[in-house]
Amino acid sequence: MLIVDALAEDWGTSRDGKRTWCTLTVPKT
Repeated sequence: MLIVDALAEDWGTSRDGKRTWCTLTVPKT
């Protein structure tokens, strides 16, 4: 989960609290 947290640009949960979503930023090489 730490890797996802480090890459996540924006994240949260749905209104019912059952789903977690995030927007990932992929580092360009």
